[in-house]
Amino acid sequence: MNRSRSVALALAFQALALLSLSQDWFSISMKVDGAFVELGSYNGASAYQVASPLALLSLAALSIVAISTGMTQRVAIAISAISPIMALAIVLPLAIRNDVSALDAQLDRLTGIANTHGLQDLGIAQTAMITIWALLTALSAVATVWMLFLSSRWQNLDRGVTIKKQRASNARPKTSIDLWDEQR
Repeated sequence: MNRSRSVALALAFQALALLSLSQDWFSISMKVDGAFVELGSYNGASAYQVASPLALLSLAALSIVAISTGMTQRVAIAISAISPIMALAIVLPLAIRNDVSALDAQLDRLTGIANTHGLQDLGIAQTAMITIWALLTALSAVATVWMLFLSSRWQNLDRGVTIKKQRASNARPKTSIDLWDEQR
């Protein structure tokens, strides 16, 4: 697979993962007078603030991969591979445990004084977006690790194109039409 297709595939996975991060992950409700009242729905970016910067770092590194060669390209691919792996390692265990401690300030505003005395019967429902985000982030990590292995082949292909361009530029024009085209 060539560089442009590999980068496009990894960019697509990472962009979709970022999009799923901004969707509702949790629906939090509280039991009031025997009935559950929904307090609000929260996305993954607000519940886990570290996920969004890591996703943006990966997107930025993939953009650098698209325009660079050599060691810069390899470092950018490595950063782009490490970012989603770190996001999975940090966010997924918290999401599985329903740890929404980052939402305490928002829940405090919604529940008022009830939060300071300890909320009773707080219900946290997860959506499928957590699973979708995890799959897309894992696919992004796999695609970028795969790109790391393919990048040595890209370097050889880039060198071949450069050598052909240099040979073509060193060749002297033979006809007046070639001279005319060269001067334009």
